[in-house]
Amino acid sequence: MPNTGQGVADETIYAPDIVFPVRRARAILGSQVHNPGGGAAGGDQCDARNYDYPWRDNFCETRSRERSSLNCPSTRIHQGVDIRAGDAAGCRRMRALPQAEHNLYEVVAVDDGFISNVGSFTVDLTANGRIYRYLHLNMTRLQVKTGDAVAKGQMIGYLSNFFGTTPTTFHLHFEIKQNMGSNRWAWVSPYMSLARAYERREAAALAEQTPVDIAGVQGQAP
Repeated sequence: MPNTGQGVADETIYAPDIVFPVRRARAILGSQVHNPGGGAAGGDQCDARNYDYPWRDNFCETRSRERSSLNCPSTRIHQGVDIRAGDAAGCRRMRALPQAEHNLYEVVAVDDGFISNVGSFTVDLTANGRIYRYLHLNMTRLQVKTGDAVAKGQMIGYLSNFFGTTPTTFHLHFEIKQNMGSNRWAWVSPYMSLARAYERREAAALAEQTPVDIAGVQGQAP
């Protein structure tokens, strides 16, 4: 978004084979800070505009803490991408529930690997030379623990707003930390990897809903 920070143009798909981390539900990538309900924008986090297209990359957004990435010229940046799920009505439904009962949107392992760490509001999945970090899940209803082996698509937990002592907006913050060789690791933009994973998810869902009658179309002219 304009005036929210500066990144470097990068269309690299760093994790080309991942599945999208939110199972089934419609998803929107966009700023949690500069959209309605965010700290910079004010308003209501369940505003319908938060669930409208287009997607916007929010990797490298300006933040107050020192962080670094290959893709960001600044060192005070957002190291992940934020994902809203569902719609404004779902947001309002979750807001009406106790935090421990947030269970509308399932979050899954993006790759085969193992759970390398569970923090107070983070879950790390290590797989194939990468660490995928999930933030703000419902930490009272996790389906995994540190050391568990997980398969691609396996449920990890539910999207929520856990953020230590102060809840955040309802969203999943997702990061990729890439092994760059020689024991060097760097945060890289997940945006293109997520976009391609979402396209594959939606194409597969559409194919399931509209099966092709092969016998009926054989021999027909294009």
